Amino acid sequence: QNLKHVILSSSFCSLLDDDGLKEMVAWEPSGLSHLQLSFVNSKVGDQSMKSVSKSLIASTCLSDIMLNFRNCENIGDVGLASIGSGLVRLQSLTQLVLYFGGCRNIGCEGLEALAQGISRLKGLSHLDLEITSCSASEKGWHALALGIGELRSLTDLSMSFIDSEFFKEEEVQVL
Repeated sequence: QNLKHVILSSSFCSLLDDDGLKEMVAWEPSGLSHLQLSFVNSKVGDQSMKSVSKSLIASTCLSDIMLNFRNCENIGDVGLASIGSGLVRLQSLTQLVLYFGGCRNIGCEGLEALAQGISRLKGLSHLDLEITSCSASEKGWHALALGIGELRSLTDLSMSFIDSEFFKEEEVQVL
């Protein structure tokens, strides 16, 4: 396939579930450079994130990713961990935007796994991260801060952690 840019978007779609998204992201274009998925307030969950992760692993030329899964309450630690593991091989990635605000089932394990994936993105220059209203404790936020702190090529950082009482001054100092 000659796909370079893929943008898939749907908001407030109560019909879209894990099976539907799995079919949508079942591609393996080796030359894909830009991926944008936005499925706000949908029924997608951890299984969808596993499918997205498989697509990330197959698309090693990605330089720009935007994943917007705000208010997808079926996404939890397993899903975020899948995204983290999918990022590991993307050494050409320079821009990463992740919106998981309102995904209340995300906890420490998901943040720790995401941190591991992000920390290996040595060429990443832009990171925009929103994880609000989740169930993570201080341990998860600290791991995320340490992972982001390892990014030496990072020049642009935007983070939103509304409703997180555990992201404290210590984590900000790590960055």
